[in-house]
Amino acid sequence: MRRGFVRAIWGDTQRQIEKIRKEVTLAREHDIPLSPVKALCWGRENYRHFRDTGFDPVLVSYDPYAQPPSTIFKDCQRKFTTGEACGSFWRHKLLALDLAFDHFDEFVFLDWDILPYFPLPTDFWERFQERDPIQATLAVYHVRQIPWKLIDMRKIVSGAVIYLRDRAIAKELLAISLANPTWREELCVMYYIDVVLGHFPRTDDQMHNARVYNDRHQPWCVSFKNSMDRHFGIDGSEAIFRY
Repeated sequence: MRRGFVRAIWGDTQRQIEKIRKEVTLAREHDIPLSPVKALCWGRENYRHFRDTGFDPVLVSYDPYAQPPSTIFKDCQRKFTTGEACGSFWRHKLLALDLAFDHFDEFVFLDWDILPYFPLPTDFWERFQERDPIQATLAVYHVRQIPWKLIDMRKIVSGAVIYLRDRAIAKELLAISLANPTWREELCVMYYIDVVLGHFPRTDDQMHNARVYNDRHQPWCVSFKNSMDRHFGIDGSEAIFRY
């Protein structure tokens, strides 16, 4: 069983690249290293920065985008921006989830600003097996996030940490993204779990609905400031990744 961590970088806008490259350097210098890590790169310059920083990068494409630049809104920095261009921008993360299976059978995808607070325990990977093949933290926001239902509209997964052990799911997420080109990656993951799998009940008891989700899809090692943990009395003390 090949297990590891995946990070990715794409794009060429100065603001975006400067921010992420700082995070790349911090991740490399962090005193609690993760291993093994595959760093997936779109763009020759991004690849060079990974390599010079000390990572073992994988060059996906010389082009910094998976699609022609005319279809990418290059300044799409805000996660809640909508529109086809923004959907195309965040689709790179779903592409990374699929490509990661060329290197691992099971992995955790991490945004660059996600760093471990504690060393990994010896049963780190085994504990993921207790829940479903796709896991991501459920978060709750003040405004509507979900366009396809009229209950629990403010709850959506966070894309900062995603666990996967089934490539068919990654393919399905890409299909959802292509069918809904305005959606960012978090909407695609939420749609898969909610609609395709049917793992998010639509009862009037919203706490029950969230608990059903958490029991199957909440990564055991993650605590997020907007997550449902505090509603369930979970203190997050064992969380390795916090954000």
